[in-house]
Amino acid sequence: MRHCSARGYCMKYELLQRARRYCMKYEVLQQARGYYKQYEVLQGARGYCKQYEILQGARGYCKQYEVLQRATGYCKQYEALQR
Repeated sequence: MRHCSARGYCMKYELLQRARRYCMKYEVLQQARGYYKQYEVLQGARGYCKQYEILQGARGYCKQYEVLQRATGYCKQYEALQR
């Protein structure tokens, strides 16, 4: 009888150990998922930053273009006045 109960305890212990291993694996997976989500968010943010930089750059070029257009306009007016 004692032998049987010992075997029962051993089986329970093995099951507990297995359950613990699964739990640990699950936790590791959950953490990995969390890191992956953070990574995706960071990648997304980086993407937005790049787009923003491109837009800022484009805005800069547009401003330069406007300034050049204005300057050309002033030059033409000046030339007309000179004539």
